[in-house]
Amino acid sequence: MEQNLTDALHDAYQYLACLSRYDELITGYQNNTEQHREKYRQLKARSAGKGLSPGIFLIFLSPMIFIMLAIFFAAEGWMVKPFAAVMLILLIGGPFFASKISKEKENKRNESFQEEAVRYWQTTGGPAEQSNQQVITRISEERNEFVSKNGSVLEILPPNYRNTFACGFILTSVVNKRADSLKEAINLYEETLHRMRMENAAQNLANAVRDMQFDVMNQMTAINANIDRANSRLRDIENLEFYNTFYK
Repeated sequence: MEQNLTDALHDAYQYLACLSRYDELITGYQNNTEQHREKYRQLKARSAGKGLSPGIFLIFLSPMIFIMLAIFFAAEGWMVKPFAAVMLILLIGGPFFASKISKEKENKRNESFQEEAVRYWQTTGGPAEQSNQQVITRISEERNEFVSKNGSVLEILPPNYRNTFACGFILTSVVNKRADSLKEAINLYEETLHRMRMENAAQNLANAVRDMQFDVMNQMTAINANIDRANSRLRDIENLEFYNTFYK
Protein backbone atom coordinates (compact mmCIF):
# COMPACT_ATOMS: atom_id res chain seq x y z
CA MET A 1 0.00 0.00 0.00
CA GLU A 2 2.79 2.41 0.97
CA GLN A 3 4.71 1.61 -2.21
CA ASN A 4 1.62 2.22 -4.30
CA LEU A 5 1.14 5.58 -2.58
CA THR A 6 4.79 6.51 -3.18
CA ASP A 7 4.58 5.54 -6.86
CA ALA A 8 1.34 7.47 -7.33
CA LEU A 9 2.74 10.58 -5.67
CA HIS A 10 5.94 10.27 -7.70
CA ASP A 11 3.93 10.09 -10.95
CA ALA A 12 1.90 13.11 -9.87
CA TYR A 13 5.05 15.07 -9.07
CA GLN A 14 6.65 14.18 -12.41
CA TYR A 15 3.46 15.23 -14.17
CA LEU A 16 3.39 18.60 -12.37
CA ALA A 17 7.10 19.14 -13.08
CA CYS A 18 6.50 18.54 -16.80
CA LEU A 19 3.59 20.99 -16.78
CA SER A 20 5.79 23.55 -15.07
CA ARG A 21 8.45 23.06 -17.74
CA TYR A 22 5.88 23.55 -20.51
CA ASP A 23 4.73 26.77 -18.86
CA GLU A 24 8.31 28.01 -18.42
CA LEU A 25 9.01 27.44 -22.13
CA ILE A 26 5.88 29.29 -23.18
CA THR A 27 6.67 32.19 -20.82
CA GLY A 28 10.24 32.34 -22.13
CA TYR A 29 9.12 32.71 -25.75
CA GLN A 30 6.50 35.27 -24.72
CA ASN A 31 9.16 37.30 -22.89
CA ASN A 32 11.43 37.11 -25.92
CA THR A 33 8.65 38.51 -28.09
CA GLU A 34 8.04 41.33 -25.60
CA GLN A 35 11.76 42.18 -25.56
CA HIS A 36 11.72 42.60 -29.35
CA ARG A 37 8.61 44.76 -29.11
CA GLU A 38 10.18 46.92 -26.41
CA LYS A 39 13.34 47.41 -28.46
CA TYR A 40 11.22 48.38 -31.47
CA ARG A 41 9.33 50.94 -29.33
CA GLN A 42 12.61 52.37 -28.07
CA LEU A 43 14.03 52.67 -31.58
CA LYS A 44 10.86 54.30 -32.84
CA ALA A 45 10.75 56.76 -29.93
CA ARG A 46 14.26 58.09 -30.56
CA SER A 47 14.62 61.70 -31.60
CA ALA A 48 17.53 63.81 -32.82
CA GLY A 49 16.61 66.45 -30.24
CA LYS A 50 17.06 70.16 -30.34
CA GLY A 51 20.75 70.90 -30.67
CA LEU A 52 22.32 74.35 -30.79
CA SER A 53 21.64 75.83 -34.18
CA PRO A 54 24.61 77.16 -36.20
CA GLY A 55 22.53 80.30 -36.65
CA ILE A 56 23.08 81.13 -32.96
CA PHE A 57 26.84 81.21 -33.47
CA LEU A 58 26.51 83.30 -36.62
CA ILE A 59 24.39 85.86 -34.76
CA PHE A 60 27.24 86.43 -32.30
CA LEU A 61 30.17 86.04 -34.68
CA SER A 62 28.88 88.06 -37.63
CA PRO A 63 28.98 91.49 -35.90
CA MET A 64 32.52 90.86 -34.70
CA ILE A 65 33.67 89.79 -38.16
CA PHE A 66 31.82 92.73 -39.71
CA ILE A 67 33.51 95.28 -37.41
CA MET A 68 36.98 93.80 -37.84
CA LEU A 69 36.76 93.67 -41.64
CA ALA A 70 35.23 97.15 -41.81
CA ILE A 71 38.15 98.57 -39.83
CA PHE A 72 40.58 96.73 -42.04
CA PHE A 73 38.94 97.92 -45.27
CA ALA A 74 38.74 101.51 -44.00
CA ALA A 75 42.42 101.44 -43.09
CA GLU A 76 43.26 100.24 -46.60
CA GLY A 77 41.12 102.96 -48.16
CA TRP A 78 38.73 100.48 -49.79
CA MET A 79 35.04 101.16 -50.27
CA VAL A 80 33.28 100.33 -47.04
CA LYS A 81 29.64 100.91 -48.00
CA PRO A 82 29.29 98.07 -50.55
CA PHE A 83 31.07 95.77 -48.16
CA ALA A 84 28.78 96.86 -45.33
CA ALA A 85 25.70 96.11 -47.44
CA VAL A 86 26.97 92.63 -48.23
CA MET A 87 27.82 91.95 -44.59
CA LEU A 88 24.40 93.19 -43.51
CA ILE A 89 22.74 90.74 -45.88
CA LEU A 90 24.92 87.95 -44.53
CA LEU A 91 24.17 89.02 -40.97
CA ILE A 92 20.43 88.78 -41.55
CA GLY A 93 20.28 85.85 -43.93
CA GLY A 94 23.08 83.74 -42.51
CA PRO A 95 21.33 82.67 -39.26
CA PHE A 96 18.08 82.03 -41.13
CA PHE A 97 19.64 79.69 -43.68
CA ALA A 98 21.84 78.05 -41.01
CA SER A 99 18.77 77.32 -38.86
CA LYS A 100 16.94 75.96 -41.89
CA ILE A 101 19.84 73.66 -42.74
CA SER A 102 20.04 72.52 -39.09
CA LYS A 103 16.31 71.75 -39.07
CA GLU A 104 16.61 69.75 -42.28
CA LYS A 105 19.46 67.72 -40.78
CA GLU A 106 17.39 67.09 -37.65
CA ASN A 107 14.44 65.91 -39.76
CA LYS A 108 16.69 63.62 -41.76
CA ARG A 109 18.11 62.10 -38.58
CA ASN A 110 14.61 61.52 -37.21
CA GLU A 111 13.61 59.92 -40.51
CA SER A 112 16.67 57.69 -40.34
CA PHE A 113 15.70 56.67 -36.78
CA GLN A 114 12.21 55.72 -37.96
CA GLU A 115 13.63 53.81 -40.91
CA GLU A 116 16.00 51.97 -38.58
CA ALA A 117 13.09 51.04 -36.29
CA VAL A 118 11.02 49.76 -39.24
CA ARG A 119 14.03 47.89 -40.63
CA TYR A 120 14.66 46.27 -37.23
CA TRP A 121 11.07 45.07 -36.97
CA GLN A 122 10.99 43.82 -40.56
CA THR A 123 14.29 41.94 -40.32
CA THR A 124 14.44 40.92 -36.64
CA GLY A 125 11.51 41.75 -34.40
CA GLY A 126 8.67 40.72 -36.70
CA PRO A 127 10.21 37.40 -37.81
CA ALA A 128 11.12 36.62 -34.18
CA GLU A 129 7.55 37.29 -33.04
CA GLN A 130 6.16 35.10 -35.80
CA SER A 131 8.63 32.31 -35.03
CA ASN A 132 7.96 32.56 -31.29
CA GLN A 133 4.22 32.38 -31.84
CA GLN A 134 4.63 29.25 -33.95
CA VAL A 135 6.74 27.63 -31.24
CA ILE A 136 4.26 28.69 -28.52
CA THR A 137 1.41 27.17 -30.52
CA ARG A 138 3.32 23.91 -30.94
CA ILE A 139 4.27 23.74 -27.25
CA SER A 140 0.69 24.54 -26.20
CA GLU A 141 -0.61 21.74 -28.38
CA GLU A 142 1.93 19.32 -26.90
CA ARG A 143 0.98 20.50 -23.42
CA ASN A 144 -2.73 19.95 -24.05
CA GLU A 145 -2.01 16.49 -25.43
CA PHE A 146 0.16 15.68 -22.41
CA VAL A 147 -2.59 16.81 -20.04
CA SER A 148 -5.18 14.78 -21.93
CA LYS A 149 -3.11 11.60 -21.72
CA ASN A 150 -1.68 11.91 -18.20
CA GLY A 151 -3.96 14.23 -16.24
CA SER A 152 -5.52 11.35 -14.37
CA VAL A 153 -2.39 10.90 -12.24
CA LEU A 154 -3.42 13.99 -10.27
CA GLU A 155 -6.56 12.32 -9.00
CA ILE A 156 -4.64 11.07 -5.98
CA LEU A 157 -4.25 14.66 -4.75
CA PRO A 158 -7.04 17.01 -3.65
CA PRO A 159 -7.32 20.11 -5.91
CA ASN A 160 -5.63 22.46 -3.41
CA TYR A 161 -2.45 20.36 -3.43
CA ARG A 162 -1.96 19.95 -7.17
CA ASN A 163 1.22 21.99 -7.40
CA THR A 164 4.89 21.02 -7.37
CA PHE A 165 5.63 22.45 -3.92
CA ALA A 166 2.75 20.72 -2.12
CA CYS A 167 3.12 17.46 -4.03
CA GLY A 168 6.89 17.42 -3.48
CA PHE A 169 6.46 17.98 0.26
CA ILE A 170 3.84 15.25 0.55
CA LEU A 171 5.96 12.79 -1.48
CA THR A 172 9.06 13.54 0.62
CA SER A 173 7.07 13.05 3.84
CA VAL A 174 5.97 9.59 2.74
CA VAL A 175 9.38 8.54 1.42
CA ASN A 176 11.13 9.72 4.62
CA LYS A 177 8.58 7.88 6.83
CA ARG A 178 7.31 11.11 8.36
CA ALA A 179 3.80 10.09 7.27
CA ASP A 180 2.26 6.66 6.67
CA SER A 181 -0.72 7.82 4.64
CA LEU A 182 -1.80 10.57 2.31
CA LYS A 183 -3.96 12.12 5.01
CA GLU A 184 -1.06 12.26 7.49
CA ALA A 185 1.22 13.76 4.83
CA ILE A 186 -1.35 16.43 3.99
CA ASN A 187 -1.86 17.26 7.68
CA LEU A 188 1.90 17.54 8.12
CA TYR A 189 2.05 19.85 5.10
CA GLU A 190 -0.70 22.05 6.54
CA GLU A 191 1.00 22.16 9.95
CA THR A 192 4.27 23.20 8.29
CA LEU A 193 2.50 25.91 6.30
CA HIS A 194 0.80 27.17 9.44
CA ARG A 195 4.10 27.31 11.32
CA MET A 196 5.72 29.17 8.44
CA ARG A 197 2.85 31.67 8.39
CA MET A 198 3.11 32.15 12.15
CA GLU A 199 6.88 32.65 11.94
CA ASN A 200 6.44 35.19 9.15
CA ALA A 201 3.68 36.91 11.11
CA ALA A 202 5.86 37.00 14.22
CA GLN A 203 8.74 38.44 12.23
CA ASN A 204 6.47 41.06 10.69
CA LEU A 205 5.11 41.89 14.13
CA ALA A 206 8.64 42.20 15.53
CA ASN A 207 9.57 44.53 12.69
CA ALA A 208 6.46 46.61 13.29
CA VAL A 209 7.19 46.85 17.03
CA ARG A 210 10.79 47.86 16.32
CA ASP A 211 9.65 50.56 13.92
CA MET A 212 7.06 51.76 16.45
CA GLN A 213 9.66 51.91 19.22
CA PHE A 214 11.95 53.89 16.93
CA ASP A 215 9.14 56.35 16.19
CA VAL A 216 8.32 56.67 19.90
CA MET A 217 11.99 57.36 20.71
CA ASN A 218 12.10 60.06 18.06
CA GLN A 219 8.91 61.61 19.41
CA MET A 220 10.22 61.52 22.98
CA THR A 221 13.45 63.16 21.85
CA ALA A 222 11.45 65.92 20.19
CA ILE A 223 9.26 66.34 23.28
CA ASN A 224 12.29 66.56 25.57
CA ALA A 225 13.84 69.15 23.29
CA ASN A 226 10.64 71.21 23.46
CA ILE A 227 10.58 70.90 27.27
CA ASP A 228 14.21 72.05 27.47
CA ARG A 229 13.44 75.06 25.30
CA ALA A 230 10.38 75.89 27.45
CA ASN A 231 12.42 75.63 30.68
CA SER A 232 15.12 77.83 29.20
CA ARG A 233 12.48 80.39 28.26
CA LEU A 234 11.04 80.31 31.80
CA ARG A 235 14.50 80.86 33.30
CA ASP A 236 15.01 83.83 31.01
CA ILE A 237 11.68 85.30 32.14
CA GLU A 238 12.51 84.72 35.82
CA ASN A 239 15.90 86.35 35.41
CA LEU A 240 14.31 89.33 33.70
CA GLU A 241 11.74 89.74 36.49
CA PHE A 242 14.49 89.52 39.10
CA TYR A 243 16.52 92.11 37.21
CA ASN A 244 13.58 94.52 37.00
CA THR A 245 12.68 94.05 40.67
CA PHE A 246 16.28 94.50 41.81
CA TYR A 247 16.81 97.78 39.96
CA LYS A 248 13.47 99.22 41.04
